[in-house]
Amino acid sequence: MAKGVQLRLMAASDWEACRALCGAGFGGAQCELPSQDVLKRFLARNPFMSWVACDEAARVVGCVLCGTDAWRGYLYHLVVESAFRRRGIGELLLGRAMGGLQKFGIQKALILSPRGNPDMELLLLERGWRRGDDVTVYVADLSVPAT
Repeated sequence: MAKGVQLRLMAASDWEACRALCGAGFGGAQCELPSQDVLKRFLARNPFMSWVACDEAARVVGCVLCGTDAWRGYLYHLVVESAFRRRGIGELLLGRAMGGLQKFGIQKALILSPRGNPDMELLLLERGWRRGDDVTVYVADLSVPAT
């Protein structure tokens, strides 16, 4: 364990702290966190997969949001506060999320990472992940009426 840092399962009450971390981004890339209500439902459907790292004052300094559709695992966010990077916290969070997926028999995981995120790329490639060039991601904004 990284010195002075404890990992625990993410709770819906961590929403504000995780939202602040996601706004700062990992390696400068910002991410979007769902509403607190959506997060609460997500965590209930995906137990043992999303984690937070807390400093000695119990302040959230890292988080991973992870879930499954029962076939594949998906890491939506992996963020560590800049002052706590390069201490192995991202690796620990990633390991806990992967362990949660494995508990449910998930054998393949994907991470959704913004382009231009060298810190994330380095973390993943050094741990055996590969860049997936076999899929293209398409996004639909369902808050806008279809035309």
